[in-house]
Amino acid sequence: MADAKPAVERLSEDESLRGDLSDIGFGPLLDWAVAAVEAYAPKAADADALDVYTSRVRGVVQAAVQAAQDSKLDDPATLLDFEPADKEKTLAALKAVTFSDDPDENGSQLAAALQTGLSSTNSVSPEAASPASPETTTPLPTPTQEAAPPVPVTQEAQPQPQTQVTPTQEAASSSETAPTAPAAVEPVKKNEQAGVSASPPNPNPEPPANPVPTNPRPGGLLGDLRSRMGQAYNSAWGVFKGLSRRRSG
Repeated sequence: MADAKPAVERLSEDESLRGDLSDIGFGPLLDWAVAAVEAYAPKAADADALDVYTSRVRGVVQAAVQAAQDSKLDDPATLLDFEPADKEKTLAALKAVTFSDDPDENGSQLAAALQTGLSSTNSVSPEAASPASPETTTPLPTPTQEAAPPVPVTQEAQPQPQTQVTPTQEAASSSETAPTAPAAVEPVKKNEQAGVSASPPNPNPEPPANPVPTNPRPGGLLGDLRSRMGQAYNSAWGVFKGLSRRRSG
């Protein structure tokens, strides 16, 4: 493993690599070169091995700048000296580049084609790429997991004692719920109801101001009783009137 910072600084400060390209065309190529060096640094045995690889990347950048300026690439294989992850895929991307009269546009397209040669695995650090040890793969139990709460025990419902009802309580309950019998209707005296005095009859009685109607409005038992008493009164009054006429005659 080597430190990529010194090699990256040398690449960034080398203005001779730019050629006639502006930042629009050279910037993507420089970004690719820096990414390639940083991806190879973890695999390099030492700083010298990283310097050798950086020189190869520098040669690829020079060839790409020259192809962008010439608007053609005679041999795309010359740009594969940086050990791409997938040579066939990278070579196909380089062959697919369509050159124009704009060198900066050509440089941007070549940088995009070279970027396909850098796989995501090249940028992974050795610590992340190395297999994890058994100590780190097995999660340690947390205090919450160690002290698990006890499972609550469901208590069965206790049977409720049945209340025994005594005969006295049954009688009291029945007396409370039994309907109250209606009060007995006291008999009405015939003479008081009819309004007839117990004194001897007057020989010349006057007819009552308000005679009792023979057909009162029905009103239940009391109305029927009044109707019968009215009929009896009218019958008695007729007999009494007839006797009075005979005596006067």
